[in-house]
Amino acid sequence: MKKSFKIFFGVLMGSFAVYGQNDLTLYNMENLFQSTYVNPSSISVHTVSVGLPIISSVGMQLTNTGFRYGDLIQRGTYSNDTVRGNIGNAYRKLDVQNYFYAGSEVDLFHVRVKVRKMHFSLFSQVKMKFRYSYPKNLMDLIVNGNGDKIGQDINFKNFGADFDVYRNIGFGIAKEWKHWVLGSNIKYINGIVNFNLDPGKNSGVEFEDKYFAFHSLSDMNLRSSGLREDMTPVDNYEKSNGKTVKNPADNIWDLSKNPGAAIDLGATYKPNDKWHYSLSVINMGFINWKSDIVNRKITGGQDFRGFDAFGYYVRGQNKADSSNVNEFKESFKYTTTNESYRRWMIPQAYLTVKYNITFKTHLGIMAYFEYYKKLRPAFTFSAYHKFGRVFNVVGTYNIQYGVYDNIGLGLMAKVGPCQLYVAGDNIVGPLVRSALDGFEITHNTVDPLKTFNLRAGMNLVFGKIHTPSKQTFEYKK
Repeated sequence: MKKSFKIFFGVLMGSFAVYGQNDLTLYNMENLFQSTYVNPSSISVHTVSVGLPIISSVGMQLTNTGFRYGDLIQRGTYSNDTVRGNIGNAYRKLDVQNYFYAGSEVDLFHVRVKVRKMHFSLFSQVKMKFRYSYPKNLMDLIVNGNGDKIGQDINFKNFGADFDVYRNIGFGIAKEWKHWVLGSNIKYINGIVNFNLDPGKNSGVEFEDKYFAFHSLSDMNLRSSGLREDMTPVDNYEKSNGKTVKNPADNIWDLSKNPGAAIDLGATYKPNDKWHYSLSVINMGFINWKSDIVNRKITGGQDFRGFDAFGYYVRGQNKADSSNVNEFKESFKYTTTNESYRRWMIPQAYLTVKYNITFKTHLGIMAYFEYYKKLRPAFTFSAYHKFGRVFNVVGTYNIQYGVYDNIGLGLMAKVGPCQLYVAGDNIVGPLVRSALDGFEITHNTVDPLKTFNLRAGMNLVFGKIHTPSKQTFEYKK
């Protein structure tokens, strides 16, 4: 296995240990407690489900809509061991608007109990999410420079970045009726770290006719919590006023800092044994960021005429490395405040239709929607089969981010009280390519990837399935 791919996947899988994602395949695995994270009206056949810290669920997702990993990495002429970045090739693959997402999460615990027709749950998670929306013309400026843009206005529409680390503690409840199941999760949120960049509406730059100077066209807001003014993590240190600032990771145990709240809602309608319809909307909420706040408002309308990036070294002058950054900062007018702020979460919506061929085999179609700078939909076709009460399999075909070879897979096995599972989107292709390469992770495995999503864990489930005297469709043998 090549060294570069060991490093790449080491970082990729290492995010499991740190601490979300859209989970298109997981949605169809209703016998897992974790399916309630995306559909609160999902109910299991088990009376009790218990999740231990970390063991019950770890998940991650990486997505880049603009280009694939192989578009950015260029192989060596004589050996695949030699790789280098090819940003020009990656730039040619970009759309007008592009999106990058990296997220990971881990379960701290969960308990779910069924009492008659009611399902009650208590759970907690830690999540990390980074979103970055960038237009192609911004990358054009970075790759090709400004030589051909004199006298032009360059608009950076839908440009922005958001980074969040937070913990939630949630209470869930679901109620069954003859044809309906209604569910909700109410969550208290404890924010740990936040960074967000909002360039404002119609942001961009205008290049003048002389000297290649540019003129900023709009205001920009840069806000952070749990970070220093230079955007590095805050560590334990003492301010001039004697107040000690703690590392933001310590906030995970301090429920009073950066409070927030969110709610998930779900509904499932079962008019008969064959057809089921579900709708869920999750992550409707906010976080009030209050601790270690740094707000910068950069005023538009300022001129920047550049700086001599290398001349100091060519002429042998001694100049600090930070001088160029300081010159850039001094070229703009900005104000710094420490006022708290509120950030709204990104809601996600799932709409599903399921058809039961038999009580063991289901087919489904789902539409997924998320809005960050623009609407980002996905469509999923699924097939689910139960091999008794021991082993269940779900396969999905997903259309998302312009990717049409996204085949997902979910496996669930019950061994005694242990419910083992793995579920992911776009994992079948990488598994097949890895198998063809001797079950090693090579460039053939990762080069075609634009998006990748995986979740795995083990729950403890207990309780017999009490069948009524007149069995419904779900209990038929």
